[in-house]
Formats: sequence, C-alpha cells, structure tokens
Amino acid sequence: MKQLYIVTEIQNDESILVSPESHSEKNKKFRANIQVSNPRKLKIEKGSKVTIGLPQKKEAIAGIFALFIPILCAAAGLIFSGQIAALLKIECTEIFKAIFISICFLISCSFTIASSRTAPTIVKLEITKIIQ
Repeated sequence: MKQLYIVTEIQNDESILVSPESHSEKNKKFRANIQVSNPRKLKIEKGSKVTIGLPQKKEAIAGIFALFIPILCAAAGLIFSGQIAALLKIECTEIFKAIFISICFLISCSFTIASSRTAPTIVKLEITKIIQ
C-alpha cells in the first residue's frame, strides 16, 4: 500500500504542501512538509488524503528517444554510406558500410549519453490520487 499524505496548505495549484499521515497525533507540529504540484487539477482541499508520485510521462518519452535515436542514425548511415563513399572518392565496400554505420551509431550514442547526463533532473512530485 502506498504512503498516504495529508494536504496541509494550498498556496496555488503549483505549490501545495503535504505531510505524511502519522498515527500519533502528539507530533503534529513536527511533521515534515513536502511541496508537490497538482498538474491533473484534482479537487483537493486542506485535510484531503492523497498519494504522491513522480511524473512518468517525461521519463518515458526520454527513454524512447534514447532508444530510437541511435538506431535511426545507424539506419541513416546505411542509407547514406554509398553517397559518402562517392564524396570521399573511395569504393563502397561492405567493410566501409560497417565502419560508417558504426561511426554514426557511436556518435549518436555519445550525444544521447551526454544530453541525458547534462539535462536537468530536478523533478517535482505530483499528486496522483485523492483518497478522501
């Protein structure tokens, strides 16, 4: 079962404070507040019980691009290897095609790795579901 959180303060739709639901009422003032967003525009109010999570759509799209961009670049290397061989005035052999496809694949993988490592990873939690 997921951890439940209680909405403690609503400043606007992009800045909502929640705290973990605690069974002890004595430590109410010592609870930690977590800032979350409400991109789904769920009807929440102070005291609502909610679950929170990470936005998964952005992560899934980035994963799909990281998978398919190198493959597409390798296919483009296969398609354009004959024209590049003619431009360099060398014979377009199977070895040349393999080397050119590998170079295209490695360059695109390098750019994908570099962009995924330097992209900002600051992710804000969001409210996924209202319990009460």
